[in-house]
Amino acid sequence: MKSNSKVTFINIVALLGFALLAVASFLGAQFLTKGSMGMSIGIALVVVLLPAIALYGAVKCKEVDNNFDRWKKIEIALVIVFWLTALPGIYYSLQCFSVVGSRARLSELAQADVKAVNDLFNSYERFETEALDLTRVSLENALGQPSDELVNAYMTSAAITTPDNIDTWLLTQRMLLLGSRGVDGFNYISYKESVDSVATDWLNHISSSDIMYIANHAADLDVIAPDVAARLTENSANGKLPVFEFDNGTYRVTDHGKVTKLDAPQLSLGSAVANFAGINAMGVIFVIVVFGMIFLNYIFAHRSNKTGIGQTTNGVIEGGNTL
Repeated sequence: MKSNSKVTFINIVALLGFALLAVASFLGAQFLTKGSMGMSIGIALVVVLLPAIALYGAVKCKEVDNNFDRWKKIEIALVIVFWLTALPGIYYSLQCFSVVGSRARLSELAQADVKAVNDLFNSYERFETEALDLTRVSLENALGQPSDELVNAYMTSAAITTPDNIDTWLLTQRMLLLGSRGVDGFNYISYKESVDSVATDWLNHISSSDIMYIANHAADLDVIAPDVAARLTENSANGKLPVFEFDNGTYRVTDHGKVTKLDAPQLSLGSAVANFAGINAMGVIFVIVVFGMIFLNYIFAHRSNKTGIGQTTNGVIEGGNTL
């Protein structure tokens, strides 16, 4: 390649194009790998190096001044290789701009995910509140009435002999299920506040269109939601809330240790970011501009005018510079 200012400028443009490609590919890989930094860096390097090597080879083949037919074939092959190795970069760049261009939609999905996690707490509280109310009615009805062995055993274990004992027992159960005195030190109030704080902070970052945060933390609630469902289901099992029914003059236990079982919801944001989201105009324009900048390095590369002995230029036999 000739060392003139025009070509030097083209080189700089190509390097800038590769730099932009590396950044876009890194971000696209971050989205698709759910924030895997090492994998994203590796992908960005491969996406840049492979087409760079192919393009460099094509440029060098274009500059040779001997064995034109052979080098021309290699040059064409390397140009084809360049565009083939450019496909991963195009893919990751399109993913990057697809996510960047969908920030309003991502914010909506994040809000829906936070609501889904909050609904776990709402469902749990609704179930346990109803269970406590139903247990109160059962205990009040069965107190002092003919009961089977299971009902009597429950009354004895709970030290229930008067209506006031029912209030005391239910307060204990409420603190266990919905308060700060859970089994094994579980504090429902603190746990709920902690999850709410994390979810709120997460939603604020997503809604602020913090691209790197979205890349690294889009799937955070996918980890939190199953933990919430499991912890609340476990805590519900620790409550002892029976339901009694009156049968042939005797109160019997019909539903002892009633438990709410919560399933983790299917969240949307993590999968939306981690799956290829399609093509938008911004991404297409970026790809055309960047690869145009890069390919200019080949287009403006100097092609030698020398020929070998016996070869012709415009039909005139010339003595070449090589034997």
